[in-house]
Amino acid sequence: MEKLSAIAPMQLTWAKTGDGKFELRAIEKVYATIKWAKSDGSLATGETSEGIWTFKRAGFFKPFVTVRLSGNDTNLATLKPGSKNESRLEFAGKQTFIWKANKARRREMGFFDAYDRMVVGIATELHLNSYLMTIEDQPDKYKPEEFSVLLLMGCYLNVLNDKDQEMAAVIVATSTITLNPG
Repeated sequence: MEKLSAIAPMQLTWAKTGDGKFELRAIEKVYATIKWAKSDGSLATGETSEGIWTFKRAGFFKPFVTVRLSGNDTNLATLKPGSKNESRLEFAGKQTFIWKANKARRREMGFFDAYDRMVVGIATELHLNSYLMTIEDQPDKYKPEEFSVLLLMGCYLNVLNDKDQEMAAVIVATSTITLNPG
């Protein structure tokens, strides 16, 4: 796996490789991977050259996502919904990033720093089994593990969103069939 410190501001691709796994690629180089434990679950394991983390959505009425170092029971970061369709990713070290829509580019979400500068962005639509990710800032401005989590969390949130939309479509379709049998 390639070092994240080698990434300059550029565009990469989260490509679906099968079996619930995505790889963050630039041409032939792989910078990160994320894999779901089950196709219908929310537990995923992400890896970069900086380490391995687990991501898990919890909560029903107030959903949130926890990030932990693999094999550790302590949360490294937590993503919680906020106001105005924004979510806050708070690291244990108090660093905070905001997950929100990029007003400059339609169909893109991203993590923004405390100065409202986008750090990483990710296209919100799956195209040919991949998502486009844009690195907007220099990775060396951030702690390596935090930058890794931003990259992995962007893919994680998009895949979860797509799974939720698929499930909603199935529920609507089966409800319509059941309610209108003939």
